[in-house]
Amino acid sequence: MKQYFETLKYEVEWKGECKVKVHEVIDTKEMLPGEFIDHYFAIYEEIENKQFDVNNNHYYVKDHFIEKNITLFKGSSYSTLRKIKVYPVKSMDVRSVREMILKDFPSIFKKTQCTRKAV
Repeated sequence: MKQYFETLKYEVEWKGECKVKVHEVIDTKEMLPGEFIDHYFAIYEEIENKQFDVNNNHYYVKDHFIEKNITLFKGSSYSTLRKIKVYPVKSMDVRSVREMILKDFPSIFKKTQCTRKAV
């Protein structure tokens, strides 16, 4: 899969005063490579979100937080990918990511992996 999209996104609001929102991708990684049927991808994104107020040509940080998501995409690596679903996560635990996606979209996996513990 080609390198992932944009790394920085700006939004500017004008409501009496200037407000700037910055969404910066800190980390991105393809999750579960080779486990999906063709044209499906799971991407981990760690995004830093900041909101600034602008007053007298000075930027003041109003809000700041980090968002971690697994995003499921459909499409060819040579064309536009379409976002299917976004899962908020706390960590990149492969097992929990696989279980979340398998619960909602079991048909996109090449094969279902089942394990049983011997008693």
